[in-house]
Amino acid sequence: MADSTKIKEINTTSSSHVLPESIRLEHAIKAYVMAQKKNSQIYWPKPLEINFLQIKDADDVTTISCKVGSVTIPYAIIDSESDSSIVSENVAKHLGLKIDKKKIHRLNGVTNVCVPQQPEHQ
Repeated sequence: MADSTKIKEINTTSSSHVLPESIRLEHAIKAYVMAQKKNSQIYWPKPLEINFLQIKDADDVTTISCKVGSVTIPYAIIDSESDSSIVSENVAKHLGLKIDKKKIHRLNGVTNVCVPQQPEHQ
């Protein structure tokens, strides 16, 4: 019953103070604009908080331009001590090579950063 009395109180007070339509419309527009401003501040990050990934081109590896069949590859890495070659999927498809996705090879040492080996704990 307490809820129904509150509703009656709200209805009686609002009907006793009737505002002109132009003022009500202006108030509604201002309330809408303020709500939009508050929502935009909540959902949009500040420009200084956006972190962009900056990837530099490798400048410490030896590359050559090479031609395989009719395909010119502008950057190929020279690694004379490698026991296998890595070719990107789009180059393999362009050359008409079949890719066996059932065979999965484990790659070790594909980096130019030396990581010291950690001592074993006993």
